Amino acid sequence: MGIREIKRSKGTVYRVRLLRDGQRYDETFNRKLDAARFYEKIIQFGGAPVETKLTFEVAAQEWIKNHSEVYKAPSSIASDRLMLRKHILPVLGQLQLRKITPRHIEELIRILRDKALSNTTVCRILCPLKTIFNYYHRRQAIASNPVTVIGRLKPNEQIIRFWTRQEASQFLAYTQKKYHGTDRYGVYLLYKMALHTGMRLGEIQALTWSAVDFENRLITVRRSFCNVAKAIRETTKSGKVRHIPLGDAIRNDLLKACDQHICDFVLQLNGRMIDKSNLRNRYFYRDMKGAGVSRIRFHDLRHTYASHFMMSGGDLYALQSILGHSDSRMTQRYAHLSKSYLSDKNDIVRFDTCPKVDPRG
Repeated sequence: MGIREIKRSKGTVYRVRLLRDGQRYDETFNRKLDAARFYEKIIQFGGAPVETKLTFEVAAQEWIKNHSEVYKAPSSIASDRLMLRKHILPVLGQLQLRKITPRHIEELIRILRDKALSNTTVCRILCPLKTIFNYYHRRQAIASNPVTVIGRLKPNEQIIRFWTRQEASQFLAYTQKKYHGTDRYGVYLLYKMALHTGMRLGEIQALTWSAVDFENRLITVRRSFCNVAKAIRETTKSGKVRHIPLGDAIRNDLLKACDQHICDFVLQLNGRMIDKSNLRNRYFYRDMKGAGVSRIRFHDLRHTYASHFMMSGGDLYALQSILGHSDSRMTQRYAHLSKSYLSDKNDIVRFDTCPKVDPRG
């Protein structure tokens, strides 16, 4: 086996030296296990197709081009670029990819924590970093992923913000009165749609009348508008088509709007898709202030729907399907809001009553 044990003053290291497919390999590892894994990969897969001396910055740019831009949504690509440019490259950019160790990752985490960033934000920053190392690890450019060696940070507990039933009703009553009879009535319908379906803003923006089935009372969500790319993507965030029940609260409004529609988009302003860039500052923040309700994000209207769905006795699995969560853990955040989630579990464990035991055995 081409692994040599070398004893040094700072400890024992393990050197792998071998020739495979005309290429010479000479790597040193602190652990024998890592050396063995590297050796086995070279024997199994042959020459490494990736230049192993490239810097992390060059490696990250290559990953963005060959992976992120190919498989991810424009908003995710933009997020990856931001995390790299703002937080990761200033620390790791000029280091050789194969020479980055867990100690470098721990130093990066310390720097991020010194910026008073939450654990959740630090975990989000480490996500593309871990993916980049996995990308090159699978291509035998590096022996291991240094991010996986260190301990995982526990994300901060996320607090779900949502309106009470009174606030939601109050907001809708205010905006209906404000926009009724105007050319901006689509803004009110947008609010009502978000609160009664739990759809994402991009999904509502891209919704056309062909996706609304009044007879079967269903909305089919199969595409979304990406505000980063300023274009409609013929897929949803999860990549799956889903169906949302169309209740009377919003169905009657859509029937009236359908009779008067002047374009294919269900919700529009002056025959055009509602623009997110104008929505928040021009309408949403002002309408919340005018209605006298607590200030939340537009995305929190989705949380409001989901929270009241569970508080009204809804099923968690059904909610996952409606919201389009690919991971059930995302939906599980709303489970504690269900009245029956714990209340009907009161008598599962009891010790005050015991089954009668027959003395005869």
